[in-house]
Amino acid sequence: MDKTENQLYRFWAKTTDDKNNPQRQNAFHPLICHLIDVAVVTETMWNKILPTATKRNIAESFGVNYLNDDDLNKFGSLVAFIAGLHDLGKCSPPFTLRYTKQQIREIYTDEFSYEKHKQNYGEVKPLEAPHGYVTAVELPKILEKDFSFPKSLADQISILIGGHHGTFPESFWHTKLKNPKFVGGEQWTEARKLLVLDIEKIFPVKDFIFPENTKLDNATMMILAGLVSVADWIGSNAFYFPCVADTEKDFPPDITLQKYVKDSREKAGKALDELGWLNWQEPQDKLKFQ
Repeated sequence: MDKTENQLYRFWAKTTDDKNNPQRQNAFHPLICHLIDVAVVTETMWNKILPTATKRNIAESFGVNYLNDDDLNKFGSLVAFIAGLHDLGKCSPPFTLRYTKQQIREIYTDEFSYEKHKQNYGEVKPLEAPHGYVTAVELPKILEKDFSFPKSLADQISILIGGHHGTFPESFWHTKLKNPKFVGGEQWTEARKLLVLDIEKIFPVKDFIFPENTKLDNATMMILAGLVSVADWIGSNAFYFPCVADTEKDFPPDITLQKYVKDSREKAGKALDELGWLNWQEPQDKLKFQ
């Protein structure tokens, strides 16, 4: 694990998955791990569950025409990448340094410390900057600058995944959340970029070239928004995806991204199988009108 990857493990996504176990009451799951979990669930759903016609329609909405299943599966890497970025906004002061998680603040020092942020900008509460909306505001510039996404496409992707809790961000959030009080300064911006770059290493998208002014149709937007929401529900299930760190003292966790991706893919397959998503059989009995 290099130094950069090590530091990314400090950002968390969920905590405490077993309140009855004294060793797990302060457990936490690094944000990068949760982003991977949701991405691999999406990848598995794309490869094994979504109908070919649906996948082809999504690809064509991106301005990419694919004719065979192998090419559609490659396009699934892009869809998994998009889904994996849904919680990028959790890498922000309101979520990371929230007052209800004081034990986790111990792993935030220097430029990311709670004390420094409070001194510069004052106390900020999570509901003042919902993490999904922070994603919607902060992700477009990363997609445009680092991955050459057309602005129209970058904006749409960010909005649809920013609404993964069921409500899409209204326009006023784009003005409000430009304030460093809610999204942090340059160091937070750089951390979010590094998280995106790590996800892209696993789900490559730099080879995709989109027509200028690519714009998704409304149906595709809703299908992808629904897919990301479902994948997040499954990827957040602590039974299948438990926190990797027992306490804040386990920072950094003794894992590597390469091994974690492999383990996460196994967990995703098990979760989708046991939850009834895989090998589903359409009922053969015809129902009466009543």
